[in-house]
Amino acid sequence: MIFAIVIIGGLGNPLGALGAGVLIGVTESVAMAAFSPAWAPLEWFTLLIVILIGNPKWL
Repeated sequence: MIFAIVIIGGLGNPLGALGAGVLIGVTESVAMAAFSPAWAPLEWFTLLIVILIGNPKWL
């Protein structure tokens, strides 16, 4: 999960890492509440893939 936070937030960008950590944390919490806790890693991995496919400028 930390690898995904660094990729999404940007290496050397503390505010980006904070935002990415919050985004992944909220996504994981919603996944645990709505589905089974076993689905939580799939949610942040899917979020990472979707963001990378979108090809954002900050990466």
